[in-house]
Amino acid sequence: QDAILQSALSNRDITFDELEETLKAQIAANNLGIGNGYRMSKAALNALTLIYAKAYPNLKVVALCPGFIDTSMSKGYDFQMSVELLPPEHGCISSLVCLFSEVTSGYFYGSDGVGSPLTMTCDLEIPACEGEDNPDQDKYNNCG
Repeated sequence: QDAILQSALSNRDITFDELEETLKAQIAANNLGIGNGYRMSKAALNALTLIYAKAYPNLKVVALCPGFIDTSMSKGYDFQMSVELLPPEHGCISSLVCLFSEVTSGYFYGSDGVGSPLTMTCDLEIPACEGEDNPDQDKYNNCG
């Protein structure tokens, strides 16, 4: 992601119209090369989570990830990405946490069930947010 796209899609005050305009601009610029469309769609979904969390304050709106689960679909990718695949039973942790625990609307819940602000980056090489209320952006973000 370039800095402008990253800034737009991680803006906690983004509107639906701004999100749509940003995505249309990326499509028009043909920025959907190998993997880019997938990554952009995930970032756009995170931005949409922020939009809905703000629009519906009485609901808990979250994004979650089951993790990189060992399934027939993921076979071979663990070698390419140098990550360990998680067992299938691990894939429900974030869903169960979001269903049965206190969660923060507008947050992302990773495969460990720990929430972090969607305005922070996620990278396999940096530690996961430890669940603190106001995470230190410099500790977790890897934007440089």
